[in-house]
Amino acid sequence: MNSPKRILFLDLVLSIFRLNGLLIAEGDSLTEKLGLTHARWKVIGAIALSHAGLTVPGVARVLGQSRQAVQRITDVMVKDGLLVY
Repeated sequence: MNSPKRILFLDLVLSIFRLNGLLIAEGDSLTEKLGLTHARWKVIGAIALSHAGLTVPGVARVLGQSRQAVQRITDVMVKDGLLVY
Protein backbone atom coordinates (compact mmCIF):
# COMPACT_ATOMS: atom_id res chain seq x y z
CA MET A 1 0.00 0.00 0.00
CA ASN A 2 1.52 3.31 -1.08
CA SER A 3 0.13 6.04 1.13
CA PRO A 4 1.08 9.66 0.37
CA LYS A 5 3.31 9.72 3.49
CA ARG A 6 5.12 6.56 2.38
CA ILE A 7 5.67 7.94 -1.13
CA LEU A 8 6.95 11.25 0.28
CA PHE A 9 9.27 9.41 2.66
CA LEU A 10 10.67 7.18 -0.10
CA ASP A 11 11.18 10.21 -2.37
CA LEU A 12 13.08 11.94 0.43
CA VAL A 13 15.27 8.90 1.09
CA LEU A 14 16.12 8.50 -2.60
CA SER A 15 16.92 12.22 -2.87
CA ILE A 16 19.27 11.94 0.10
CA PHE A 17 20.98 8.94 -1.50
CA ARG A 18 21.45 10.91 -4.74
CA LEU A 19 22.79 13.92 -2.83
CA ASN A 20 25.23 11.68 -0.96
CA GLY A 21 26.48 10.31 -4.28
CA LEU A 22 26.94 13.82 -5.66
CA LEU A 23 28.81 14.97 -2.54
CA ILE A 24 31.12 11.96 -2.68
CA ALA A 25 31.80 12.45 -6.40
CA GLU A 26 32.55 16.16 -5.93
CA GLY A 27 34.74 15.53 -2.90
CA ASP A 28 36.62 12.79 -4.75
CA SER A 29 37.30 15.12 -7.67
CA LEU A 30 38.53 17.86 -5.31
CA THR A 31 40.88 15.54 -3.42
CA GLU A 32 41.97 13.29 -6.29
CA LYS A 33 45.36 15.01 -6.70
CA LEU A 34 46.01 14.50 -2.99
CA GLY A 35 45.37 10.77 -3.30
CA LEU A 36 42.48 10.87 -0.83
CA THR A 37 39.49 8.59 -1.15
CA HIS A 38 36.11 9.68 0.16
CA ALA A 39 36.60 7.47 3.20
CA ARG A 40 39.80 9.33 4.02
CA TRP A 41 38.57 12.86 3.38
CA LYS A 42 35.43 12.23 5.44
CA VAL A 43 37.57 11.17 8.42
CA ILE A 44 39.85 14.18 8.00
CA GLY A 45 36.83 16.46 7.66
CA ALA A 46 35.19 15.10 10.81
CA ILE A 47 38.39 15.66 12.78
CA ALA A 48 39.02 19.11 11.29
CA LEU A 49 35.50 20.32 12.09
CA SER A 50 35.56 19.08 15.68
CA HIS A 51 36.30 21.57 18.43
CA ALA A 52 38.59 19.07 20.13
CA GLY A 53 40.35 15.93 19.06
CA LEU A 54 38.13 12.98 18.28
CA THR A 55 38.62 9.36 19.18
CA VAL A 56 37.94 6.67 16.60
CA PRO A 57 34.53 5.98 18.19
CA GLY A 58 33.86 9.74 18.11
CA VAL A 59 34.66 9.92 14.40
CA ALA A 60 32.43 6.90 13.82
CA ARG A 61 29.53 8.61 15.62
CA VAL A 62 29.97 11.83 13.62
CA LEU A 63 30.03 9.91 10.33
CA GLY A 64 27.32 7.42 11.26
CA GLN A 65 29.62 4.49 10.60
CA SER A 66 30.75 1.54 12.67
CA ARG A 67 33.75 1.96 14.93
CA GLN A 68 35.37 -1.01 13.21
CA ALA A 69 35.10 0.59 9.76
CA VAL A 70 36.59 3.85 11.00
CA GLN A 71 39.31 1.98 12.90
CA ARG A 72 40.31 0.14 9.72
CA ILE A 73 40.61 3.32 7.64
CA THR A 74 42.36 5.32 10.38
CA ASP A 75 44.90 2.52 10.90
CA VAL A 76 45.77 2.73 7.20
CA MET A 77 45.90 6.54 7.38
CA VAL A 78 48.30 6.36 10.35
CA LYS A 79 50.47 3.89 8.42
CA ASP A 80 50.46 6.29 5.44
CA GLY A 81 51.43 9.25 7.64
CA LEU A 82 48.11 11.10 7.31
CA LEU A 83 47.08 10.78 10.98
CA VAL A 84 48.76 10.32 14.34
CA TYR A 85 47.05 8.55 17.23
